[in-house]
Amino acid sequence: MSGNGSAKSDAAHLSAPTIGAPIATPTGQTGLIERAAYLQTQTLPVNSNRWIKLLLSAVAAIVFVVVGVHYMVGYQKQRLYARLQQQNERLAEATRLANLAPSVVISRIQAENPSAATPAPEIEQLLLDKCATDPKFCHYTGSTFEHDKAFTSAMHFFVKACDLNYGPGCASLAGLYMRGQSVPQSTTKAGELYVKSCDTDSPEGCLALGTLYLQGYGVSLSRDKARVSFEKGCELANADSCAEVAKMYLNGAGVPVNKIQARTFFERACRLNNHTACRALEN
Repeated sequence: MSGNGSAKSDAAHLSAPTIGAPIATPTGQTGLIERAAYLQTQTLPVNSNRWIKLLLSAVAAIVFVVVGVHYMVGYQKQRLYARLQQQNERLAEATRLANLAPSVVISRIQAENPSAATPAPEIEQLLLDKCATDPKFCHYTGSTFEHDKAFTSAMHFFVKACDLNYGPGCASLAGLYMRGQSVPQSTTKAGELYVKSCDTDSPEGCLALGTLYLQGYGVSLSRDKARVSFEKGCELANADSCAEVAKMYLNGAGVPVNKIQARTFFERACRLNNHTACRALEN
């Protein structure tokens, strides 16, 4: 029994390898497949490490590209924002200067650039050049010169605006002739300019022309032409013109008395904020 027990013990010892000891490799013709599988298991850790390194490198490259793209996009956004800020600042400055009289702008330019000593006529010419394509700007600039009592400069811009068939420019130029400011006083010339201003749809020009026709001042006396001028001014949303037509129908001035027509024109004038017309409707 002791011999058999010893044999079994030896067999058990051989069949149970010590933990941590290398596993014996299969040998012989029949163990080729097992040996190949064994070699693969022995090199697997090396291959796994290599693939992990490759994967980490790829991830790092992707992160680098993403961060770079993000940085470039952010940089471009900052540049765009800076350009927009500069444009907004320039626009704000231009808007602020546009609300000033041109003479004030000229004075400021000269004060900020004393070495340049830019003469006002050159600045005025630059403004006149812009008038060639913008008669409304031309009239606005002339009006601001007129407000500053720079009547000669104002006249230059009103002439330009009127030459471009801008009715308000003709009306403003006619006002200079009526008052004799920077031009010889001439009611006849003023009348001619008011005719042109009304023909080119200036509400104020039609009102002034109608008044001249009623008085025969600078034009021939004509109540009929006065009414026509006032009616056109009313169509152009001039409240005073509407009120003048209403008074002509109410008093029978050059037309038969017509209280219905008078009320119609008073109502138009009142809607255009003529308070006198509104009070007339209450009576």
